[in-house]
Amino acid sequence: MSRASPENVSDPHDIPHGVNCSPSSIWLIDREHERAVPLTDGKMHSIGAIWSPDGTRIAFNGYSTTYSAVRAEPVWMLPTPGSPVHPVLARDSTKRRRSASLSDWTRSAGLLAFRSDAASGKPNDQLVQFGIDDSVTTPILESSSNDRLPALSPDGHWLAYQSNLSGATEVYVRAFPAGGTSVLISSRGGVESRWSANGSELYYRSGTRIMVAAVQPGASFALRGTPQQLFSGPYDFSQDRNWSPSPDGTFIMVKGDPAMGRQLRVVFNWFDELTATGKK
Repeated sequence: MSRASPENVSDPHDIPHGVNCSPSSIWLIDREHERAVPLTDGKMHSIGAIWSPDGTRIAFNGYSTTYSAVRAEPVWMLPTPGSPVHPVLARDSTKRRRSASLSDWTRSAGLLAFRSDAASGKPNDQLVQFGIDDSVTTPILESSSNDRLPALSPDGHWLAYQSNLSGATEVYVRAFPAGGTSVLISSRGGVESRWSANGSELYYRSGTRIMVAAVQPGASFALRGTPQQLFSGPYDFSQDRNWSPSPDGTFIMVKGDPAMGRQLRVVFNWFDELTATGKK
């Protein structure tokens, strides 16, 4: 059994992903040579790998026991098999064990994540940001809804995230760091928002469909038209962000195959396969 979470990187040949084999581990896929090597030793449950903006480090959510027993602690390591794993937050931080689930690593805002803290009377998921060796996490948006998976636009001015503010989980965008009114992007459900490389498109998932919204970023923000379906298919969406857009406009997907059970199948040359089947 396996699950994978691909994450786009500055080097398009390398993709970190988590493979669930109880406990899961982080592997690095070399797209050019179509091979994978394990980065972590499997001693902790490791999911949600993301690259640092300069491509020199990988951060992920590490669980010291089982996935359901404790909250994730964000950690980082060099992208070299066997490298030591370091905590993201300061070792003396009293909030490390109640720390956040990583979502994005940005140049201008550090690490973006979501967390809940029942002990402080905030059991719902809240968006937060922090840097390496910080002692605390700083709230981005505090609300009574569950807000998750923040993603910062390439220009650093707009934050996309998912929220159940309306009762259904939808994708929203708000100014960053100024805040203010959030703009509703999706309709009839939306999760796992991701920006295109130039910030002119915002992708998200609605069920098994990958959607795209044309947007106007910059000093002001506007949704240009109605979001459209890009494609849909038998892909594995069993984990958050189990897919990723690439800088060249193609997508990295994890292909589901009931006949193979829960084995990992990362799709290389995905766009060629899609074109061959006549799906656009």
